[in-house]
Amino acid sequence: MTRIIINGISFYTTWKRVCDGTVSDNISINTAIAACKNRMLHRYCSISTTVTVYDHKMDRVEYSIQINKG
Repeated sequence: MTRIIINGISFYTTWKRVCDGTVSDNISINTAIAACKNRMLHRYCSISTTVTVYDHKMDRVEYSIQINKG
């Protein structure tokens, strides 16, 4: 199982869902998680970063994300 913490909220998912981009119903969160996954590039077991995305109204949204690939 893969543990993900987004803005202080922790949950578990599978690495396959992370790779498929289907972790959340929210497209912004899936985009932010994909950015973290791409930074990991199979070299790291965990990563912690802040990702900035823009929602459908072009409002800036920041996600503090930690991924621990178990």
